[in-house]
Amino acid sequence: MLQDGTVRRAFIIHGWQGNPQQGWYPWLGKLLEGRGFKVEIPSMPNNMDPQPGEWVSTLSKLVAKPDENTYLIGHSAGANTIMKYLAEARGRIGGAVLVAPWPCLKAKDRRYGKEMGGRWLSDGYPWSVIRENAKSIAALFSTNDPYVNYLDSEIFEKELHCKVMVMRGWAHFNEHRGITELPAAYEAVMEEAGLG
Repeated sequence: MLQDGTVRRAFIIHGWQGNPQQGWYPWLGKLLEGRGFKVEIPSMPNNMDPQPGEWVSTLSKLVAKPDENTYLIGHSAGANTIMKYLAEARGRIGGAVLVAPWPCLKAKDRRYGKEMGGRWLSDGYPWSVIRENAKSIAALFSTNDPYVNYLDSEIFEKELHCKVMVMRGWAHFNEHRGITELPAAYEAVMEEAGLG
């Protein structure tokens, strides 16, 4: 709790085919709770075939009233859910950490299945609106991610003016590759919250 009685809130949004108990999500949640955050790691609907509108609506209901003590951390489709949420100008949050986000339509044919990629990327992103609705944004990429080309990090750096971290050998940052802790995500949240 902050001096004025408000509480920092963190929402960790899992990826496509994910769930709240997987990978690094519980680990990060416990660390943030230890620093006084109220943490929610929701089970997103229809996780085997996620629909952008459904996921954004779910996140919107969870956050309810965004403010600068609200922090959103998303993995893969969860990161893109956060981007789409911020694009709808609901209010400014304290920070967002995007882990393995998908960048734009041109990536669809190169890296993602056309049906899945098209569903999430076809309308592009209003980068300036996303940027305006988060006080700070960090994006994490891996050099050997089979789904997200780490060179696409340049798009995020250019369009969001965000802090970009390109990490060597973290694949898609998921449990299938043995990733159960993600210190870079924790450090990014701490920095955004002024606790680093």
